[in-house]
Amino acid sequence: MSERRRMRRAAAVGAVLALGAGLLAGCSVDGRESIRFTFSKREALEFMNEVVAEYNASQNDVRVEMDTSGVDVVSASFVRGNPPDLMSPSTG
Repeated sequence: MSERRRMRRAAAVGAVLALGAGLLAGCSVDGRESIRFTFSKREALEFMNEVVAEYNASQNDVRVEMDTSGVDVVSASFVRGNPPDLMSPSTG
């Protein structure tokens, strides 16, 4: 793995951790706190799935659930009062 990729991965994990710390929403079936992270930038999905899997495997307190359902479903979740805990919209 290149140094640049390691730095990007570390930054992404740090961002998820920093944002998620104050936004823990509920419990998952395995007893861990669970947060829903919505991410829709298609060209980076593989990378973010790896980051989330690595984070989930690294500890037993918080489980990040990836939501890649897209902007229409996310918009509707705000209307229904059930928005994602964390969101990184596609910016181009």
